[in-house]
Amino acid sequence: MYLARKDRTLTIQTIKKYIRADDEVYGIGYDYFLGNHAEGLLSMPDRKGLEFVIAQLAKTNPKAKGQTDESLRLLEPSILDEIRKSGFIDKARR
Repeated sequence: MYLARKDRTLTIQTIKKYIRADDEVYGIGYDYFLGNHAEGLLSMPDRKGLEFVIAQLAKTNPKAKGQTDESLRLLEPSILDEIRKSGFIDKARR
């Protein structure tokens, strides 16, 4: 996220590697995402989203079969709390 905020060109070049669109669309998407979603990136993920990702992975990865967000401890807030308390996010925003 730090690099995305600091280097728009690099971020858009990286996105271009994975998503094919018109050049104008990349800039619009970049501006929209940072403007509307960047503040909440250090929040707990959505449980339904995690369940979807695990189910998709389980189709091709035997290790993912039978796993849940609880078994993988994906909703454990202590790591995010530690990052917040360290001041890392405030430093990255500068």
